[in-house]
Amino acid sequence: MLQRVSNRLPAIAGGLGAASLVVGLGAYLVTGQFDRQVLILLAIGVALLLIAASYYPQELLAMLRGRSVRYGSNTFATIVIFLAILSLINFYSINHSYRWDLTASKKFTLSQQTLNILNKLQAPMKLTAFYASGTSADYEDLLKQYKSASDKIDYQFIDPDRMPAVARQYKIQQYGTTVIEYQGKRQDVTGFGEQDLTSAILKLTSEKTKKIYFLAGHGELNVDSFDGPGGAQIKQALQAENYDVTVLNLAAKGSVPDDADVLVVAGAKNQFLDDEKKALKEYLDKGGKALIMVDPHGSPSVTEVLKDWGIEVGNGVAVDPASSIANQPQVPVVMQYNFNQITKDMTQQMTMFPLATSITVQKDLPKGETTAPLFQTTDKAWLETDQKVIKFDEGKDVRGPLTLAMTVQMGETSPKQNPQSAAKDEAQKPKTRMVVIGNSAFASNDLAKEPALANKHLFTNAVNWLAEDEDLISIGPKEPAMNQTFLTGAQESFVFYSSAVFLPLLVIIAGVAVWWNRR
Repeated sequence: MLQRVSNRLPAIAGGLGAASLVVGLGAYLVTGQFDRQVLILLAIGVALLLIAASYYPQELLAMLRGRSVRYGSNTFATIVIFLAILSLINFYSINHSYRWDLTASKKFTLSQQTLNILNKLQAPMKLTAFYASGTSADYEDLLKQYKSASDKIDYQFIDPDRMPAVARQYKIQQYGTTVIEYQGKRQDVTGFGEQDLTSAILKLTSEKTKKIYFLAGHGELNVDSFDGPGGAQIKQALQAENYDVTVLNLAAKGSVPDDADVLVVAGAKNQFLDDEKKALKEYLDKGGKALIMVDPHGSPSVTEVLKDWGIEVGNGVAVDPASSIANQPQVPVVMQYNFNQITKDMTQQMTMFPLATSITVQKDLPKGETTAPLFQTTDKAWLETDQKVIKFDEGKDVRGPLTLAMTVQMGETSPKQNPQSAAKDEAQKPKTRMVVIGNSAFASNDLAKEPALANKHLFTNAVNWLAEDEDLISIGPKEPAMNQTFLTGAQESFVFYSSAVFLPLLVIIAGVAVWWNRR
């Protein structure tokens, strides 16, 4: 029995050695890493093959001198060259990876906003993700995109169960926490999406947290409300971009605080007190930055303040049958935008403005003031002044296209001006910036949370421009969303008549023609 086993030992050793070599080479080809495990497998394989060969030295020499070995050596050399080529291809692909995102929404591509922020990194940034083993595949793919976008990003995954000491060192309280370290500062993230990561990176890299005040007390949009008409969604969006959002009661405060980077007047409905109106005027005259959203028949005080700047608020509701929600022409849909810092990245994005009004410019603007429209309705639209009957009345209603939003700037110097005098004027003149939009409902929770619409991004882009954070203006990080389509009235009519009327009619006509020819 022992003799039989000992006779089989060389064959067993040879088989195990060959298997060990195959597993080692396979592990290297798959992982692309020549680590300790691969080295051990290869060493064991070579050692076992040498042991097997030592049992049959004469037979091995005779075999090596034979014709079959000469032919076999050619085959072996071909295999070795083939494996070497595969190894080189695998090594190159690991170190020079390329990705193609073929999804319609570019789900696996970082947003331009994220790329802008990563490009501004001045020092290495380390991300340590604490996830249980086997639960972080999608998140690791996201971190690979960040690392690919910036050579200053480095990351590692730690399993708190296997490395509890490291978890205690970082004071981790729950699974799914990512610790971001940058220039001696730390930010913890518990979310696992691009929005969460980019927001945390922005907080770490920003030198200052800018302050946004929302005016309250006159029926404005309530940014603390999560109801459909509320504005909590846009408040959270601004906080995600590292803005400090505060509600301002102008009557109690007496003036706009000096630390205000942007003031938002979101659909005021009621009159202002004289002191409030004075405070708002003084803020703008001193070079303030304001996002002013007005509604049809809104606060006369806001209309009066805008009039001082040469801006007229329409006396009616914008009706656009050619580009609106089906059977709701009072809800204009905008899909084309004038080129502007605010809208430059909103190509083919759709925004919606329920019960909007027009914004126009007076012929004589204050000296030094410039305006630019952001977007308009179609030329089929009009400003409806009759609240009961939706019908264009010649001589009474204003024909479109109607401007629904515009930018206003004061204190900009002329490009033809002498550089020295221009610099002097810039130092003397306050640079006021305003964005005036003829609607406030577009920023409500109902529309801001709708992934098929870019309403929330339009709002944050406007605030970024006002706060002079142009680098942050872009379509923000994407959020998981259901695929759905909004059709305008014209598009819905086209789909219905082309599929339910004209196509069957063509079939009937073709059938009648065939019958007529054969009768």
